[in-house]
Amino acid sequence: MTTRVLGIDTALVGWEAVGSAIIEFDASSFTRVRAPAIPWPRQPLSARALAVEIDRFARAEHIAAVAIDGPQGWRDPATPPGTPGVGRRCEYLCRTQGKTGVHPQTFPANQRPWIEFCIELFDELLAFPGVALAEPGKLQPPPAGGYWVLECYPTSAWRSSGLTPLPGKARKPRLQPFFDGLRDRFMLPDSIPPRTHDDLQALVAALTAVPVAGGPATALPRGVPARTEQAWGGKPRRLEGFIWNVQPAGFLLTRDDSGPRRTPPTGETLRAATGPTVRVTQPVLDQVARAGPTQAQIAFTRLPEGGKHARRRVSLDVEGSSYCVLIGDTSAIWRSHQDPSTAASFEELFAFLSDQPDDRADATIIGQDPGF
Repeated sequence: MTTRVLGIDTALVGWEAVGSAIIEFDASSFTRVRAPAIPWPRQPLSARALAVEIDRFARAEHIAAVAIDGPQGWRDPATPPGTPGVGRRCEYLCRTQGKTGVHPQTFPANQRPWIEFCIELFDELLAFPGVALAEPGKLQPPPAGGYWVLECYPTSAWRSSGLTPLPGKARKPRLQPFFDGLRDRFMLPDSIPPRTHDDLQALVAALTAVPVAGGPATALPRGVPARTEQAWGGKPRRLEGFIWNVQPAGFLLTRDDSGPRRTPPTGETLRAATGPTVRVTQPVLDQVARAGPTQAQIAFTRLPEGGKHARRRVSLDVEGSSYCVLIGDTSAIWRSHQDPSTAASFEELFAFLSDQPDDRADATIIGQDPGF
């Protein structure tokens, strides 16, 4: 018996940036891969329109599970004090780039439109008859004609599969080597490689749905169960939930690289550090919560210092991701010092570091311009 699952790589900019992929399998092996899978319409993109297209396609193609790259809900305001991370538990465990805080806060702040789009997409899909949210230990066949919906984060799924994550689209990576690694690791059938970054990420998303639908892979859900709260004067608000990682069936990693990597600094490790470091402190996060995002700053050591009238543009590699920021201070990178070319990068780095406040992350300088 052949089973099909669907992966969706979400985007807010337009249909052309929404990736899709189908994986077919039987009880023991994968039989077909197709990416892209869905011919998108020409109407304006919205969460409702995307949900309608996914639902129409899923029912026509007899899809058993749909994996969505994007958050399903907000951070639970009842999260116990001292819980690590600024977003949901699953986002901390999977080291997501964006974090969904307590409504309406997001990290980085400029990701709020996309995060709200994804949460609305989950709301729309789960309102269709026969559609249910996948949860560990509760996987029973969905009602006839329906399907499971689950959240994934492809970068974390690459890691949990023991593979190097596909770099961001802006870095324009060659797709063929990453597809080859994925095919070999999961023993996928030969097929035409996805033509776009979005469709390759959608293929990884589809892989996370395979074990949910009973296929030849191992599910690794991360997080806590989803719940809803009654929003003041509005519809119920979705909170928390699981991000689903995946491994090939029978594959054993020597260590799981999908979770948090940094450890709290000690006097010994700080004395031993010789290269640049960056961090976000808890007092800064508290000040941002009180006074707003204009107070955001990233503390640094051993980076080029700048001044009010002599800012330095510095490109950094921090734990495998690249960022470009303006430094206009002697000990901190301020949000207020960024220009349009560095604002988004600052927000991403601030969000990444905020998940483990006060912990220093090693940074490597990969480029810099003199003060201007």
